[in-house]
Amino acid sequence: MMDADGWNKIDAAVDAALALPLDQRTMFLTQRFGGDAETLNAALKVIAAVEDSGDFLEPDGEGPPSLIIDTVDPGGRFGAWAVEDVLGRGGMGVVY
Repeated sequence: MMDADGWNKIDAAVDAALALPLDQRTMFLTQRFGGDAETLNAALKVIAAVEDSGDFLEPDGEGPPSLIIDTVDPGGRFGAWAVEDVLGRGGMGVVY
């Protein structure tokens, strides 16, 4: 079983491999972990899982309208709620 240090090495290598073109990833990981078959196989499984996942975490612009709102004008309404003002902005959105 792999320890946390091993998974950290895999995580860093997989991040680097994902930045490469698809046809160079396996060679990169083989060069990085060639002498360690267990770590190489684990890294290749992670790469395969990422590639098989497609874009399921990417927004598709579809869904309930309440989840696609970019901004709400102060003084406007959002459902039953009246929007008074912006409290703050951050990486996850705007707080009214």
